[in-house]
Amino acid sequence: MEIRRLLKQRLAVFLSIAMVFTMLLGVTPQMQTTAQAAGTTVNITANGLTYHWTTDMNGQFLSSGYVFGVEAKQTVYLNRLFQISVIKSSGRGTYYNTLDKVSGVSYSLDSTKAATLNKKTGVLKTKSVGVVQGKIKYKSEEKYFIIQILKPGTLGTNSAKNRTIRSLITKIRKYNKKVTAKNRYDYITNENKYYLEKEKLDLGSNGTRYEKGSYKIGNTTYTYSSLSYLVVPEMAGMDSEFVNLSKYSDKYNPVGTVSGKYFKIKSVNAKKNTKDFNIVLTKKVNADQIFAIKAKYCNDTIVKNDKTAQFPIYVVNKKTGQRYYATAVAREGSNKLTVKMRYMKFHAKDTYQLLSYEYWFRPGVKKYDWTGWKTFKAK
Repeated sequence: MEIRRLLKQRLAVFLSIAMVFTMLLGVTPQMQTTAQAAGTTVNITANGLTYHWTTDMNGQFLSSGYVFGVEAKQTVYLNRLFQISVIKSSGRGTYYNTLDKVSGVSYSLDSTKAATLNKKTGVLKTKSVGVVQGKIKYKSEEKYFIIQILKPGTLGTNSAKNRTIRSLITKIRKYNKKVTAKNRYDYITNENKYYLEKEKLDLGSNGTRYEKGSYKIGNTTYTYSSLSYLVVPEMAGMDSEFVNLSKYSDKYNPVGTVSGKYFKIKSVNAKKNTKDFNIVLTKKVNADQIFAIKAKYCNDTIVKNDKTAQFPIYVVNKKTGQRYYATAVAREGSNKLTVKMRYMKFHAKDTYQLLSYEYWFRPGVKKYDWTGWKTFKAK
């Protein structure tokens, strides 16, 4: 389904924007609260939560953190909700390291009246209506958090409409402990269903929804036109859960740019005045390669283990320079890829060149193209 691809693109764009915003905040001089080491900036961030900062009477920056609301009688995984971003002096960053994957993180809470907190794991349990404040510390980096705890049922957390996505989360976290040949198709199918359900519920990153809201600390009332609320707390950190599946599939992808274990072409057989041709490989296609191709290019919600996989490829007419889109089909146990052109028919006098679909993400670098820019003629 095309919607699966669009949903993942939308998520990737959202995360990119969120991380750029975080980077900008992290390097603003008057707001810098990060740990510096060997040209590296470390930030504690949280996608989808309302950002908040405090200033003194002169307007000078004091500290920064995040604010969100959640129902009472819920479990909030701060260790998944927050993450570490490492920004090198070159401007490049490493993201998606949720705090549960980082050692040396400590958590604190100002009061246990409305909530309890495991200071080592970062698992917080809300008990009753109120406002709680706390801090997360990693090395010299520190972020505070403010949680508005609402009456059960206010956000509809336990409503029937959220049961499907909560069930999917349980399955996905189980699969994510170890991706295997036995569970990989169930894993990717449930991942697709998760994205569709998330879209259906119209929830943001980490299961958030944004509404006008306010809370009171002491004698001060803080009002927001858009305050983040954790509607489904179990969704915290789910964006990073799928990294393991991606790494697993990338390892076996024979037409990608990561594994380096590409298909090797023996020959290309094409006939003039036709749109179809065959690519003969040096080895037979195996089950791991079929799954990896499906993980990358299959747009169906339910990904079936049917021993075949389709993927895009380009054919270039060397004479005209025109590039043509084609679809290749790989079959488990066969060393032959069957390819069908969308529009063009081959001409006997022209020379053609194969070009990987992934090549366009790494222009000018031939070694990343599994086709080796193989040339051929139609007979």
